[in-house]
Amino acid sequence: MQCSKPPRAWRAPPGIEFPLTPEELSGHYPYLRQRTQTCAGPANPHPEVGTVRHSGGGYPAARMPSRRNEIEMSEEEIQAFLAEELVMQCATVGPRGVPHMVPLWFVTEGLQVVGWTYAKSQKARNLERDPRATIGLEDGVQYQELRGVMFECDVQIERDPERVAGYGLRLFERHAGGELTPEIRETVGKQARKRIGLRFVPTRVVSWDHRKLGGVY
Repeated sequence: MQCSKPPRAWRAPPGIEFPLTPEELSGHYPYLRQRTQTCAGPANPHPEVGTVRHSGGGYPAARMPSRRNEIEMSEEEIQAFLAEELVMQCATVGPRGVPHMVPLWFVTEGLQVVGWTYAKSQKARNLERDPRATIGLEDGVQYQELRGVMFECDVQIERDPERVAGYGLRLFERHAGGELTPEIRETVGKQARKRIGLRFVPTRVVSWDHRKLGGVY
């Protein structure tokens, strides 16, 4: 369908005086009786809307062909994936309103994630202002190998030094891979006075495992 063009410019021929009535005008200039059409199709007042299953939050979205559900991880698969990874990317809202993203050690409690940071760090200040974060973990290089998880989280801040030290000991135990020496425990206890504990509670989870595509995509 083509859009109609606007009426072309015209001038009154000799002997014609203005103003003319509509009937006289259309008689002299029949092309002005053109019909206009729009390029846009008729609007659908009732579009088909579904639910994004992988969002976990029930966000509405128009249905379209996708293999998204085929590559989602189950909760058990997500927990197994988290157990393999040691470092996550943590994004908070910075003072200029743009994401502030840094790597962070973590341990897990189900799908909740626990870490710590210095109380005067930028991410600590960001979370005091807006206690929300997005964390991400990924693995793989080739497309068919890619796996990952993204959590949108509410963040609970722990300030009690003893509890913060407990967070730190768990982090060091995981990364050390064994029992901690008295010297390390003492170091963690001293650091806890300058740090805060962070508990990331997911409100939305997105996951993907391209290995489930079987090389077809």
